[in-house]
Parts: sequence; structure tokens; C-alpha cells
Amino acid sequence: MHRWPIPDLPDGCELWLKRDDLTGLQLSGNKVRKLEFLIADAKEKGCDSVITIGGIQSNHCRATAVAARYAGLDTYLILRTSKELVEEDPGLVGNLLVERLVGCHIELVTKQEYVALGSEALGQNLLERLRRQGRNPYLIPVGGSNSLGTWGYLQGMEEVSQQLNASLGPGHLDDVVVACGSGGTTAGIALGVHLSDIKARVHAYGVCDSPEYFYNYMNGILRGLGSDLDSRTLVECKQAKGRGYAENTEEELKVMQETALQTGVVLDPVYSGKALHGLLKASPAAMHPPGASPGTIPFLAPP
Repeated sequence: MHRWPIPDLPDGCELWLKRDDLTGLQLSGNKVRKLEFLIADAKEKGCDSVITIGGIQSNHCRATAVAARYAGLDTYLILRTSKELVEEDPGLVGNLLVERLVGCHIELVTKQEYVALGSEALGQNLLERLRRQGRNPYLIPVGGSNSLGTWGYLQGMEEVSQQLNASLGPGHLDDVVVACGSGGTTAGIALGVHLSDIKARVHAYGVCDSPEYFYNYMNGILRGLGSDLDSRTLVECKQAKGRGYAENTEEELKVMQETALQTGVVLDPVYSGKALHGLLKASPAAMHPPGASPGTIPFLAPP
């Protein structure tokens, strides 16, 4: 965690950056904390492979593929693409190169199929097909976002608390800001802050879907953890998807470019870039009651 000197912050406001892009797995991010628990569960259950699903350039799918290979497991990916490209070889661009280097089995589905059937049904269909072939696969949901994966960020917030207590960050935190794409990371952060001595307000900037969707999804995760807390009391979800998932406005791209030029931190345009744009557009001071100091804010990035 280090201080992040973003220009033009309100007087009295400090922004700190929790570098979960440096968690140790190749091209890593927040997915690694979840996968630590999910891959361990797959190994404990004697599985020989994992299945997961995402977009054609999904960071989660790439991280899953690498983590599974580290653990000696094969990976089957269901990747969502356009109707025009679904019958073509997906190539070796971006995350696909990493996935193919570690030996992934890749199946493509159209966006229309994904919407019609849903990620759970697509994953379950492949699971059953592989079992009929004699394999023992483990199904990981989109983004690794389930109750077990959420433990990654319960542990992550314990780590933040330890850093604060060891004077490895600011003296205290007033707010925590995070990008929200599937809800699992946000649920873990929100519950982790609530259970720790951090006691900060949590703000999640959604890059897809609606705040109401995320509140309901996170409530499901909380029930799976045995908690009857309402996510609305733990986190404030804000809309930051702009034009849509993985689509950027010129203003968002400008914020990312200026941030890279002025601070050396390169943000992801799908998640953390949109979240920072949303934070700066609203102004950190707007997160506080009238007359209150803007305070100290950690930004958890990138997914």
C-alpha cells in the first residue's frame, strides 16, 4: 500500500493505493485472493480440472488458468464472444496467449447464448459432459464470486488492518473504494471492514449491472457465509459503467492516461479505470457529510 498523489484532490484528502496487482501470480489482480481458496477446495476434493466462464479477454479466466496449472490441474474455459467470431479460432491475443501457453481447453459461446442460458447452466452442462468422459472437474463461478471465494478478501482486509497497525500505511482510513464487476470482491471487502478495526465506509463503483443487482447478489454471498447482514448497510454501490461493460468514454480514457503520466500507475480500462473516474467525477469530498473533512481513502486496484 502506498500514497497515490492524484492531482487536484480536495484539501485534506489523501488517496492511498492497495497494490493487488502485485500479488505474485503472473498478470495477477484481485482474482488471485479468491483463487487461493477455490483451487485449494478443488484439490481437497480430488478434482483433476477446473471449469470457469467469462468474456473473451477475461482477467479472471486467465488468472484461473495460471493458478490451476500451478496446482497441477487442467482448465476448461467457456469464453463469450460475438456471433461473427464464435466459429473462428480466437487467436493468441492478450489473455488468450497466456491461457493457451498453459494448455487451456477453450470453448466459445455467443453473447446471445450466454444471455439465454446463463453462466450457471453453461458451466453445469460442461461439468456433466466432462464427468461422462471420466474427468472430475471443479466448477468456479464467474469472477470466482461465491461465498468461498469471498474469504480471499476477508483475509485481504485483515492484511490491510495489519498494515495500518504496523504503520505501513496511513494512520487510519475513512473510506475504502473498489471497482465492482461480479460482487464477490466487494462483498469480502465490505464484510471484512465491518469485522475488522478499520471501520471505514466502503464505496463500490459498478462497471456493469445496477446497484440493486449487486446488493442482492452480495446478500446471497453473505447468506452463504452464515451472515444475516444486509449488504446495503455495509457498502454503498454506485453506478460507473458509463457506455457499458468494457466500453470507455473519452473522459474515462483521459483520466487513465493522466493518471499513468502523473503517477506511473497504469489502470485497467474495464474495472479500476472506471472506478477512479467515478470517484473523481463525484469528488471524494461528496462521500462525506457536509462540513466533514474528506479524510484518507484507500483505492483497491486493479481487478
